[in-house]
Amino acid sequence: MNHWPPKKILVAVDSSRQSQNAWRWSRALASRLGAALKGIYVHQTIVWPGVDYLAEVEWRKAKSTIVRRIKSFLGRGRLAVGNGHPPTSIIQAAHRFKADLIVMGTHGRRGLEHAVLGSVVESVIRYSPAPVLTVKIKPAHVRSILVPVNFTPYAQAALEAAARLAKAMRARLVLLHVVPSLKKVAFLSDEFKDMISRLPADVRPEAPIATLVRQGKSPVRVIVAESQKHQLVVMAAHKKFVLKDFVLGMTVQQVLRLSKAPVLALPAPRAAGAGRRLKNRRLNLADHWEGRAFVNVS
Repeated sequence: MNHWPPKKILVAVDSSRQSQNAWRWSRALASRLGAALKGIYVHQTIVWPGVDYLAEVEWRKAKSTIVRRIKSFLGRGRLAVGNGHPPTSIIQAAHRFKADLIVMGTHGRRGLEHAVLGSVVESVIRYSPAPVLTVKIKPAHVRSILVPVNFTPYAQAALEAAARLAKAMRARLVLLHVVPSLKKVAFLSDEFKDMISRLPADVRPEAPIATLVRQGKSPVRVIVAESQKHQLVVMAAHKKFVLKDFVLGMTVQQVLRLSKAPVLALPAPRAAGAGRRLKNRRLNLADHWEGRAFVNVS
């Protein structure tokens, strides 16, 4: 990431209530952190012979309506409008504008609707060059940040990012580790101390960092239940390389879907290269932009 806490925030928007929440969260964060705020709307198109032209005509007719709806909650916000493959276009915009954070609204639904809408969010997280914040609810004052940890290098990276954010926002930081049994947990105190000691001195928040150990067969259920007591969850988007592609770790994926609290997913180190592969693979399908600069909709 270029700057953290973020100085440039890119928000994926449409006319949905979830996008309105995403914009409101972004506006609150930008105000608190002194960050620049930019929006992007991508109208999805499916391109094959005989359809591309009709889709483009349809999109052009709908453009003014789409922008008008988005403007109702964007206010003086800056907006880029295009059509194509949403995950690819959002990632390309993040590279183009050197975004430090991407914010997206998510619906928290299951079944076919999640398969269509949720897959966009998860695809962006898999290939994003920057952390991705997913939100379902209206913005709240961030007083407490939850960081689930398993004492891996990925968890250490998540802790440092969360600590920087907590310090900037004067929020309380809470580390959570889930175990199947509480019989042998004495050593965990040293594990927590080791993680915290690795934080640079200038990163540590003013308030003491709290630590929690919870028992549960399903880490996801424990994390989701605990997240209700906090205003933000920070996790590393640990990825597995399967069949020449990245897939999100199951824990992160399920927490993203089930948590009502906003979830900040940090990209894996190889995400930038993966983003280039996604760009190359999708470029011949749909990446038709109606303007590469932001359009001021004030």
